[in-house]
Amino acid sequence: MSDHIAISPSGRLTDLDKRGSSGATASLPGRTASALVAVFVTSILLPFALLAIKGRRILLAIVVLDLPLQVCTHFFWDDDAAKLGAIGGLEISASLIGLTLLYVAWIVGYASRRELYPRPTLRTSSPLFLYLFFFTLSIFAASDIRLFSFEFCLVLQALLLYIYLINWIRTPRDVMFVITLVLIGMILESAIMIAVRIKGPTILPAIFKARLDDPSATGSVPRVGGTLGSPNTAGTYFAVLLAPVLSLLIMRLGQFWDLLASLAFCLGSVALVLTYTRGSWLASICSLGIVVLWGWRLLRPSHKALCLFGIIILASGILIQKAVSDRLLDKQAAESRIPLMQMALRMIADHPLLGVGANNYTVQMEQYATKNLSGDWMYAVHNKYLLIWAETGPGALLAFLWFIGATLRRGWNAWKVGSPRLSPLALGLTAGLIGLSISILSEPARGVMFLLLLVASLITAIDRWVTQAHRQHTNDSARAMANSNAL
Repeated sequence: MSDHIAISPSGRLTDLDKRGSSGATASLPGRTASALVAVFVTSILLPFALLAIKGRRILLAIVVLDLPLQVCTHFFWDDDAAKLGAIGGLEISASLIGLTLLYVAWIVGYASRRELYPRPTLRTSSPLFLYLFFFTLSIFAASDIRLFSFEFCLVLQALLLYIYLINWIRTPRDVMFVITLVLIGMILESAIMIAVRIKGPTILPAIFKARLDDPSATGSVPRVGGTLGSPNTAGTYFAVLLAPVLSLLIMRLGQFWDLLASLAFCLGSVALVLTYTRGSWLASICSLGIVVLWGWRLLRPSHKALCLFGIIILASGILIQKAVSDRLLDKQAAESRIPLMQMALRMIADHPLLGVGANNYTVQMEQYATKNLSGDWMYAVHNKYLLIWAETGPGALLAFLWFIGATLRRGWNAWKVGSPRLSPLALGLTAGLIGLSISILSEPARGVMFLLLLVASLITAIDRWVTQAHRQHTNDSARAMANSNAL
């Protein structure tokens, strides 16, 4: 296709292949050219690497904050595919640039001072590599390779973020640094969504693209998506993160944390309601309920946190009672998703192994729009599990479920260890992940991988640290007991 970018071999390399039998002297220009290219690339990347080594926290802040703010641009944009629920273009974002520099710094630092860097760990990434394998295999079934490449780049970027975070987060201080960024991102995104709801999207600078759905299109109320794009995506974002924020309030870490978490929880709750996303409301109720019920067993929740929780829920119900009830009782919106699920099941039956190709669901929809379906709302199926199965096959779905299950097990283990410093936060993150698993039952959630892997990386890092600390404490206690018996 004309939109593909292909890098072809250079003429010099082709000539060298032709002269390969003429001996070592003939290969000397090629070696010299390769050396010059290496020196040139190194001279360009080295200053950025040195800057990144000194400013890793700044780059990581850019990556994490860009998750909600979405400072990005797209190339090769396909508006028709995007309107049907596909990823419509090749995304170049602030997080991509920041993550690239983080990896350059990591590689340069590891190569130059290996003794200061722990050996990279990939053990917990096995399900993700398996998911990526089946995801990549679906290219053989894809009708539109360009659309496939758009989502492939995002999935690969999310995987690289997960690998970096599980290797960078080593101490409770690192965990709390990332959590601080998450809280700041929630506060900023909540404020943006509230402002957009009051004044409209034009209130924001041109660098941000906010979404406010027209009431005539949504049926009754204007739904706010903010810079996250879809109101469904925004709803999932807040439904997942409100639970760990509540766990911070229960922990009572100090005045600074109480203030930051309270602000994020209050604004985030309002922003969640403004999305009018029923699946996310249900997910948030489940995840917050888990934190309150199980959090009681380890730490006595403060009256301040519980009152704050009750006031926000009550205030939301009173202030927008009619709008919420209208949305909850909107049977037409719920029933319109049934034909989409039927369509997905028909695709799965016809493509049982590789699916129809990643990000190619919308390409195939017209073939499955039977007379019973053609008059309904046409969009990607509002169920992430069915979407994965239909596009990338059962192998990718099983790998996806394996990763979620393994992460939930690590989160539960970190909670059961009973570390007063991080176990309550592990409970909140695990509850948020459960909420995400519920929310994507009713959403296509194509951009959910970044949020999923951010939460999973924090759970994995906490589990590793509390397990090591518990083991060290057990060994120290046994050693002290043995010494006392010897005396």
